[in-house]
Amino acid sequence: MKYVPKFIGITIIVLITAPLRWYEKIRFGKKIKQINVDKEPIFVIGHWRSGTTHLHTLLTLDPQFEYMSMAETAFPHLICGSNKLIHNLMAPFTPKKRPTDNVRMSPRMPHEHEFAIMSLCLHSPLAAIAFPRHLDKYMKTLTFENAEKKVIKEFKESFEYMIKKLTLAKGGKQLVLKNPSDTAKVKILHEIFPKAKFVHIYRNPYHVFYSTRKLHKHNIKYYEFQKRTYDLDELILSTYKTMHKRLYEDIQNLPEGHYVEVKYEDLVANPLENLKRIYDKLSLGDFNEVKPIISSYLDSIKEFKAASYSIPPEEKEKITNEWIDMIEKWGYKE
Repeated sequence: MKYVPKFIGITIIVLITAPLRWYEKIRFGKKIKQINVDKEPIFVIGHWRSGTTHLHTLLTLDPQFEYMSMAETAFPHLICGSNKLIHNLMAPFTPKKRPTDNVRMSPRMPHEHEFAIMSLCLHSPLAAIAFPRHLDKYMKTLTFENAEKKVIKEFKESFEYMIKKLTLAKGGKQLVLKNPSDTAKVKILHEIFPKAKFVHIYRNPYHVFYSTRKLHKHNIKYYEFQKRTYDLDELILSTYKTMHKRLYEDIQNLPEGHYVEVKYEDLVANPLENLKRIYDKLSLGDFNEVKPIISSYLDSIKEFKAASYSIPPEEKEKITNEWIDMIEKWGYKE
């Protein structure tokens, strides 16, 4: 019975927005299909809680780029015909700060598109959190390894549709998109958009573990429609390994100048230097033109402090044993 209110709430939203969805389909359907994505996306990737939001926000300060907002990823069916409406409707219900880390929030802030993909085709690992009895089925969509060809085809079509729709809504500007689960989908995204570029951010794995656990515990109560049947720590540990194994396999086939990595701690310590390196590596233009805008933003958040974690020895040993490959690769000791 505890899931009934959520079910009723979602049903009401679906019914209320149904006319808007039909309007968008009729008004913009043909235009979306005819859109050519001339400027293929830049993808910000990295495991959850690795600093993807911070990096994404910095990159999208550049006026040459556009992004998918929180409201747009929540209502991907409405971003062409009802864009202003969905942002205004979400504003009163959006907290001013993220409950998990006090990062500023608004319906217009850059957001991850995984929620949009889940709405468009349900081929998302987030669905595993909502429906844990089908964990194995939905976790296959993290990498799509051993997934049915039909499922992969549906994902690709939904993803391309989303990008075309965004491109239309954003006036043809190049999109900078972030999504942690895309870290394990570089090969598939490269197949859809051969000229796409990728920025991978990584962070102290021990801190990522604790921050991810905190995120899961906070979000589960909002997302789940079935009682959790999996061990949370084991899911985090296995997903992290799977994600990075696939990432370093996939990037081997990317052209030179289409992939760059940045260490979260380096980005925080020397943001302008590291952003310039990203711009230069990916040929994103003259960084000096956007440097004043980014500097001003950095001044506005200089009081923000990331959470720190005390790591019990027994848990540190377990994390080390499970994630030793990445810990050694990136040079983290604690």
